[in-house]
Amino acid sequence: MRCIKCGYVTENELDTYCQNCGHEFNSNYCTNEHCFQRNNGEPIPCNEDACYCPDCGSETVYFREGLITPKKY
Repeated sequence: MRCIKCGYVTENELDTYCQNCGHEFNSNYCTNEHCFQRNNGEPIPCNEDACYCPDCGSETVYFREGLITPKKY
């Protein structure tokens, strides 16, 4: 698993935080506070490379913080 913030690669898929910079893995949430209501009130992270939420189209945390940019296909 590669850290989206610093690029550190860990072999342990169970790690919650990056051992190099402390960034939390799988923390790319939708920025729309009402989006997670359909998930029984529990926020579910988007994919690490998702710039926009696949459910409502709002920006994700990683995109808003400038950690990722949209890809050109």
